[in-house]
Amino acid sequence: MCYAEFPSLAEALDYAAQGNSGMNFYDRRNQLSASLEYRVLRQRAISGAKRLLSLNLKKGDRVALIAETSVGFVEAFFACQYAGLVAVPLAIPMGVGQSASYIEKLQGLLKSCQPAAIISSDEWMPLVKPAHNDASGILILSHVEFNALPETEMELVPPAPDDIAYLQYTSGSTRFPRGVIITQRSVMANLQAISRHGIKLRAGDRCVSWLPFYHDMGLVGFLLTPMATQLSVDYLRTQDFAMRPMQWLKLISQNRGTVSVAPPFGYDICLRRCNEKEIAGLDLSGWRVAGVGAEPIPGDLLSRFEECFKTINFNGEAFMPCYGLA
Repeated sequence: MCYAEFPSLAEALDYAAQGNSGMNFYDRRNQLSASLEYRVLRQRAISGAKRLLSLNLKKGDRVALIAETSVGFVEAFFACQYAGLVAVPLAIPMGVGQSASYIEKLQGLLKSCQPAAIISSDEWMPLVKPAHNDASGILILSHVEFNALPETEMELVPPAPDDIAYLQYTSGSTRFPRGVIITQRSVMANLQAISRHGIKLRAGDRCVSWLPFYHDMGLVGFLLTPMATQLSVDYLRTQDFAMRPMQWLKLISQNRGTVSVAPPFGYDICLRRCNEKEIAGLDLSGWRVAGVGAEPIPGDLLSRFEECFKTINFNGEAFMPCYGLA
């Protein structure tokens, strides 16, 4: 078992690509919509790095990425790693009718991180473009446009441990989000601590997550950690979980997931939405690490969750307190 013992995210992906594991993206009905083996991700990330460098971007330039749960975001994020560019994952709007407030927030984030380019899917372009100041010189690329760029012949230089891997913005729940600089050395130390000493990952573990990729739990815990330990991971979009929360537990049961984490509200909403029909035929006996954190943890909530789901073999000893601290 490898515990993310590499100097950079790029070298961690080089290792992960030697195995047969990868990322699986599921739709709201828990049907597989996309699969991305780490070996394929590495190939596409290297190609993407050469395409980004064709834009005459320089080492350390920032690339803002609208952080939806998609193959496109993952490929662009790792393209930045191989290109020596600084990825900046930015939140997507989570509610209906939030367009105006989201555009205003995005304007502030872009002013803060001053990216050379923004990459987004077509879905969010109607919100990204109004937030963009035409005079600022920021390139805006859809995933299709990004993939259509020519590849430069420039040789890729491996990142050094003290190079910046990405900027991570705080949640902004109490004040405007603040950007935190994460170096390659810092993120790799974090991944080692999580995988070896925190979760104590094992060969054969399988991760399941609905957490957003701009959130510490989602980005570090369930995008970077599985990759750096060569484990497979299954994703639901956060929006789909919010609409049908029991799909989370169904996916854990369906794929024999062993490691999955959520804030307390994630467990609470499952309790409120479950019924005998929803849980019929499910089996959570393989779920050995049920992390909980990011908010105050009510003990009675965990007791009620254990009591409700013990009928489908959930073991309350799986609960593990956790937190993310950029």
